Amino acid sequence: MRTVGFPQVFVPSPDGGRVTCAQSHAEIDLALAESGCSPEIGASLHAEFAARRAQWSFEAERLGFDRAKLGEDEAWDEEAEAVRAVFRTTATTLAGVEIKIAMMVHLCSAGSDDPKFPLPQLRSTLADARRLRRSLDALRC
Repeated sequence: MRTVGFPQVFVPSPDGGRVTCAQSHAEIDLALAESGCSPEIGASLHAEFAARRAQWSFEAERLGFDRAKLGEDEAWDEEAEAVRAVFRTTATTLAGVEIKIAMMVHLCSAGSDDPKFPLPQLRSTLADARRLRRSLDALRC
């Protein structure tokens, strides 16, 4: 980023007003349509963006960014699967229920990408607590 900057261009306003930042060819086209800039300016902006994007890609490859990003994405996927596995597993002790509740508290504070969160996790933990209560009640009789 320090070496080549972001792959973006700024689409000028024909009246000298606010410029629009575009970070894709589609965004350039949209900004051009809204601003009414000439086709020559559009062609120049597309060429400038393509050059900036090529510089960005070259530098990212040189630094190993894509490999690092892929590794990061894989690690996030593994973490998400591990969390799902915890809530698919039946807790057989109060400590297991406690762990599930602690994980939900952490996920609430850290944020979860699961749009259904926390309902499936709560249902799983509630079912475990009920099962354990019934087991303990049966021992007392």
